[in-house]
Amino acid sequence: MPEPLTTYIAFWHDKVATVALQIHYGADALQSAGIALQDGNYYYAGTCLISAHTWFENAFDYMGYASGCEKDRLYTTMNWIDVNWPTAPTVTMASILNAMLAAKFDELQKFIGIEDAYRCALWDAPFNIDFYAALARGFKKW
Repeated sequence: MPEPLTTYIAFWHDKVATVALQIHYGADALQSAGIALQDGNYYYAGTCLISAHTWFENAFDYMGYASGCEKDRLYTTMNWIDVNWPTAPTVTMASILNAMLAAKFDELQKFIGIEDAYRCALWDAPFNIDFYAALARGFKKW
């Protein structure tokens, strides 16, 4: 992948992993608070709930609120892809003919070799005379 897309993707990957870890820590703190409440240890439960708030607040900041958050980084990455998306070339009969006229000898040799290989593969195959005769008549201009 081209730069800066590779860097954008690497940053995004790392930041999402950080956010996942923050959420994991927050979930652990909530679980610890629940256990402490069940055991009647209210002070420890309160400490765990405050910790959970911190972890979830960090995840919120990393994802969409703080400066340099992942929402902005993801937008930057997707915008870069949108602006730098390659356009497909238009293939016309004229472009094919011009490419063939400008081809080097080894390119001509490969082309004719492939065409002849197709011809050999079809040589003994059943042939629908009526279909191809009608097709040929469709190309006639006189």
